[in-house]
Parts: sequence; structure tokens; C-alpha cells
Amino acid sequence: MPYFNQLYAEKYTGMLKLARIYDLMSVNSVKAKVELVSLAYSLTSSGFRTIPLLTKIKAVTGLILSEIEIPSLNCYTSNEKAFNLLWILGFMLGDGNIYVRIRDTKAGLDFLPLFRINQTNTVVNLALYTKLFYFISSLPGKLSPIIKKQGDNLELHVFGKANVTSLMNMLAPVTSFIGKGGNFLC
Repeated sequence: MPYFNQLYAEKYTGMLKLARIYDLMSVNSVKAKVELVSLAYSLTSSGFRTIPLLTKIKAVTGLILSEIEIPSLNCYTSNEKAFNLLWILGFMLGDGNIYVRIRDTKAGLDFLPLFRINQTNTVVNLALYTKLFYFISSLPGKLSPIIKKQGDNLELHVFGKANVTSLMNMLAPVTSFIGKGGNFLC
């Protein structure tokens, strides 16, 4: 599928899981029901749930708790397809922020541009950020991204006028996809 081959991290594994759920919908077995419920529960982050997974599986299958074997869902891999600038632009527009910090110094005001993308701190997102870090670092312009852990979130930063200007100028050729193309910094 044209768009879905550019999904990464939890969105990519979510699409694989949804495809598997669709396949299992036509299978009428206890094992399929256990896998369906487990997959459905794994589509969202593991926060508070009104009904625990085992209780839900018991209600759907009629099994007693000691008979329930939760399937391993570690078989859902990440997308190994390389990033491209359109994907970076979409990720930035969808999940990122670009802003300017203004600091008062003895010499006057100092303007520090910052590009930041926040995601929940998960193993999958850390792997995505690491891959994104190396991709951005490899671009012309010698960019220096930073990955920070902020509480339950991961942040990828590109900080400073030279870094942010280089990043924006590299994305300029693909800005025609969002309407008015050209220099981001105008």
C-alpha cells in the first residue's frame, strides 16, 4: 500500500496487528479468540484498563485462568524501509513543534530556534528515534540532533539557528506538498 509502507514504530506494528486481527476474524477457535483479544489489547499503550486482559479472555473464551496461555506478540517487527524527506516533513507537521526561545542576555535578546518531536517513551519509539537520529545526523549540513527522556516521553531536538536552518532548508524542496513551497524561515 503506497502510504502504509511509510509507517514506523507503533503505527507500523499496529497496522500489522490490524491485518492479523482481520485474518483471525474468520477463524472460530479458542486459540484465535485468545490471540484476537491479546492483539486488540496490545494496540493501545499499557495504561489503566477497566477490564484486565486475562478477565476479558476468560469472558470471551470461557476458559479458566490457569488454562489461558497469552501468545507472544514480539513477532511484530519494525519497518526497515529508509526514511525520506517527505516522511520527515509529515512526522514534523503531525507530531513536531518548531518554535523560537527568546533569552535576555547582556548583549540583548537572543533568539534560539528549536525543532522538537515528542513521543511516548517506549522501546519501539526509542528505536525509531535512534534511527531518526542517525538519519538526521547523516544529512548534509552536519546536523546535531539530541534525544532526551522527559518523564514518560522521548523528545528529539534539533537546536540552534545553524541546525534548524539546515533542517528547514533540506525540507524546502518537498514543501510544495503542503501548499506554498519555499523557505520555511520566511
